[in-house]
Amino acid sequence: MNQELKQLLKVSFTMLTIFILIINGLTLMRTQKLTFATHSSVIIQTNRLKHPNINHPSATLPPHRLPSKSVQLIAMKHQHKLYVISHHRVIYITHAYVNHQAGRLTIHHPRGQQLAYHRSSLTASANNWISLGSNNFISAPAMINGHPSAKNWLKMKQHLPHTIEVSKPDALLL
Repeated sequence: MNQELKQLLKVSFTMLTIFILIINGLTLMRTQKLTFATHSSVIIQTNRLKHPNINHPSATLPPHRLPSKSVQLIAMKHQHKLYVISHHRVIYITHAYVNHQAGRLTIHHPRGQQLAYHRSSLTASANNWISLGSNNFISAPAMINGHPSAKNWLKMKQHLPHTIEVSKPDALLL
């Protein structure tokens, strides 16, 4: 091979390697470290996520049922995700719109299939709700101001107050 070609290949290979390292470093710094679960379980469940759709579950392989003991739900408001965690392992991740104040909430026994909300400018209904206490709920939005909820409910303009909104199959699972 020609000497100039060898040098050109070396320079282009080193520049490609540097660009790949810089991009990987930036994405690693941008991702939030979740201290409540192992990093590998977060990556596995994140890879199983699908696009948000109100009529389909959030993951490709949703669990048939969740364990009944030592389950925590952690809602990340800016990520639009709800993490289901058991023993420092992420079991399931759902797409969720978090519309309540930060704080520790516990799941109470009251649950049902229909939830109605009426306020002066907002009339809404939801499916498959679970009470989190003090008027906070996990539910699947059904109708808002007489309009059915969109497939990607995360981008809707109006949301139910004091709720964590998930898709219909995810609300049934929870």
